[in-house]
Amino acid sequence: MNSKKTSVYLWPIITFIGLLLYKNYLINEYRLEFFLNIAKDCLLVVLIIFLSIERQRKSLQLLQSLIASLIIFYNLADTCVYMAIQNRLTLNNFLGNINYYNVFMYFISVRMVVLILAVIIVPVLLRKRKIYLPYPPPTSNLLFCEILLALTIIFVIADNNSRPYSGGKAIDLSTNSYTATSVTQETLTMVKNDFAALMQRIQDYFNGKNWDDIPKSMEQKPNIIIVISESLSMVDSKYAGGLFDRLPKIDLLQQDGVVFTHAVSNGKITPHGLAASLLGVQTTKTGGYTGMMEQFPPDKFPGNNIIHYAKDAGYTTTMISPGQPYSFYQMGDWFNHIGFDQVYGIDSQLFVNSPRFTWGAPSDEAMYDAALNMIPALKTPYFLVIETVSLHQSYILPDPKYRIGDNDLLNQINYVDGTTYDFYEKLKQQGTLANGYFIIYGDHRRFEPLEKEEMDDGGYSVWHERIVCGIVGKGIAPHTIYNAPFSLVDMNSLLHYIISGQPVNDDTILKASLSNQLGIEFPFNISLVDDDHGTYLIRSEKYAPLFLSIYGQVPFDDIPNAVYKDASVYLIENDQQVNRKVPPPHLLGGGGF
Repeated sequence: MNSKKTSVYLWPIITFIGLLLYKNYLINEYRLEFFLNIAKDCLLVVLIIFLSIERQRKSLQLLQSLIASLIIFYNLADTCVYMAIQNRLTLNNFLGNINYYNVFMYFISVRMVVLILAVIIVPVLLRKRKIYLPYPPPTSNLLFCEILLALTIIFVIADNNSRPYSGGKAIDLSTNSYTATSVTQETLTMVKNDFAALMQRIQDYFNGKNWDDIPKSMEQKPNIIIVISESLSMVDSKYAGGLFDRLPKIDLLQQDGVVFTHAVSNGKITPHGLAASLLGVQTTKTGGYTGMMEQFPPDKFPGNNIIHYAKDAGYTTTMISPGQPYSFYQMGDWFNHIGFDQVYGIDSQLFVNSPRFTWGAPSDEAMYDAALNMIPALKTPYFLVIETVSLHQSYILPDPKYRIGDNDLLNQINYVDGTTYDFYEKLKQQGTLANGYFIIYGDHRRFEPLEKEEMDDGGYSVWHERIVCGIVGKGIAPHTIYNAPFSLVDMNSLLHYIISGQPVNDDTILKASLSNQLGIEFPFNISLVDDDHGTYLIRSEKYAPLFLSIYGQVPFDDIPNAVYKDASVYLIENDQQVNRKVPPPHLLGGGGF
């Protein structure tokens, strides 16, 4: 080792910088918060260079290499998690998901494999390569320590002044939660004392008391067909107000009835969308990918269970959901416990001869054909739910005739657009919709970063979890547009009204809104933003969007209006409902339905 120069190994530096550049290309963090993220990345790069300095003591050299490898490994894992599910690798997410590591195999893509191989191969190829700094090691050590100290100070200042949720004129009151993991006792006491009447209405809502007052029509009950379309995003629907014209046929479908231009999923993944629309539960901090029987056990949330309500009204209830293994999210158990008369899953005889595609599931066409074949034999009235999977990563195109280019996502969107519309047209030809409703909505926004056009048009405060949502059928005038905020929790309430025989019109939709159910002045919708910090996005057509966390010290005095304050109280009580403990099903008098 030359005592007048400092030798530095190249493999950690090249590997980390290459990974960092790709990660920032993928996530575009600088666009979100430039100063904070540039300070963080500069700090990490300098730290990696410092850890790459060759040491005379082998034990110190080994320790440095280990630390550098761990930093690289964490950033690789964080990048892979983001590529797979548009989330970040945090301690809470890791601890919440460690028991479900087998789920990740369903998200592996060719791009991810190439990245992992590159991070392995580059260090092997460069393991002996060095560069030399024109300073002796003691000087280099002191210089890097001074730079690290300066960058750390800059990072802390930038972090204290950061605003992670900006754009779209949004108000950000979320930063109180970064070290908090739950609602505080002080907050609970405050809302109990200051919002007693609202708290009672929220309790009544969770207990299902609101449905006792719905007028029951004596007319023939309508048949209901619901397509929960994987990742069907409003941004791709020009007719619904999206930025892109990627769903022209589904737009034709929506023109036959009512389109919800401001519909959102209440959560970020399929279980969140299912819990919101079928149980009326706003998802909260769940620890990530915990099974549905742990997050949303139906025995715990009986009040708004739409399957029970339909069955009590005389409906035959059927679920077609062959999109994932039954063990995935515990969906098989959950569908049975929520009360469906019949569940057709991935191993059903209906699909024994069907080719397999995304996640080993049959195609959307196979699901639709199965539905078309069974509908004539279903006892009426029926409540039929179809959960698709084709628009989930990794994208596997079932039929090459829908290929429109080299972009796998656009090909898959085109496939979903065409096959969904074909199913709808066949239903019309069968006369199925003469006394019934066809309902379509996305379970959540697709697992892709917001596109440049979305970021330029308000970013997350405008486009976060916006989904396609429309209803066609009995008595609905074509080209009906509902512009008020709407969510899948609202869809749960609306289904209660539809089952009770109420018409689908602006008046009924407004009655079904969560704001009306809770006696809040103006409609709003809510989407989960950050699992770790209990952060939500509240949107209303009357007020600017609000990012708020209910964990830690909630800044109630800074919440700008009564609607958002009431919505925050609902979120706090909802969090208590979701996280309260209940006895095992066998102690409640039965484990299923």
